[in-house]
Amino acid sequence: MVEVIVIGTIAAAIGVWFWMGRKVETPATVEVEVTLPEVEVAFEIPSDAQLTKMTKVKLDEFGRTVGVELDRRKTKANMIVDLKEAIK
Repeated sequence: MVEVIVIGTIAAAIGVWFWMGRKVETPATVEVEVTLPEVEVAFEIPSDAQLTKMTKVKLDEFGRTVGVELDRRKTKANMIVDLKEAIK
């Protein structure tokens, strides 16, 4: 019984060695250049009154929708100023 296990292990090792020694052909890679069209996103800027009615969290959420990262550690007035500067 032990002989069968030893012979099986040796046969498996030889099979792995043979398989690992084979060269595997890989397909050639092709470089493709892709250009994406520029898309202009239109959004409506809220008025000053609407901005002052928003909470700091809502200002931050609105800023993210237009691609502006605001710092909520600042005052609400400073967040509004930063938002207006970034949008212009």
